[in-house]
Amino acid sequence: MNDFFSAIILGIVEGLTEFLPISSTGHLILVNQFIGFQGNFENMFNIVIQLGAILSVIVYFRKRLIPYGANQEPAQKQAIWNLWAKTLVAVVPALILGKLFGEGIELWLFNPVTVVIMLVIGGGFLIFIENRKQEARIKTVKDLTFRLALAIGLIQCLAMIPGTSRSAATIIGAMLLGVSRGAAAEFSF
Repeated sequence: MNDFFSAIILGIVEGLTEFLPISSTGHLILVNQFIGFQGNFENMFNIVIQLGAILSVIVYFRKRLIPYGANQEPAQKQAIWNLWAKTLVAVVPALILGKLFGEGIELWLFNPVTVVIMLVIGGGFLIFIENRKQEARIKTVKDLTFRLALAIGLIQCLAMIPGTSRSAATIIGAMLLGVSRGAAAEFSF
């Protein structure tokens, strides 16, 4: 298939899956089985295509992520810095485990069978969490503790398995830990 049309198809798949709690990378892996991008180009394409989504999240949440707004009170700036610190704490486990196991994960788990299995398991967990009745103890991102941020970060590491949605893992994990759906989704993004 022509690379231009392959890129368009993969771009559409990325656009449809990125902001849903389903693995966009997993879907790219599955679709790529039919498209045929391979090797370093496939890896680079999968990273570059997701940059637009990352940038859109930064633009959307800019007032809550950038502590240098002209009309911000000192308390608002401190809350933003606390959010950044909690986010950093949540990212550290993935950085460590990614460094230790990244090559093995890519070698052994980046395949369509793993992706399909994890998509089904993830869907089952989404159904479970939606049918579960539990009152959230933590209502806002501001109420998250550093310990809870670390726990969410550890749960996020499940997303190293292809087909596991990072946002679904962190949202489901946070909700199981007593975080409200809104705060879980906001912290996830």
